[in-house]
Amino acid sequence: MDQDNITRKYIGDILYIIESETSASATETAVDKIKRLILSGTDATTKQAS
Repeated sequence: MDQDNITRKYIGDILYIIESETSASATETAVDKIKRLILSGTDATTKQAS
């Protein structure tokens, strides 16, 4: 079952509403995904520089 989460955060006089969703069938964590995206971005940059 998917899980939704809503967080309300005030910064100064502004209210930010953050909605997040997680999936029970996900195969990687958010940290793993960000690492993968960063590393794939560096690979593309390295190829362009060559």
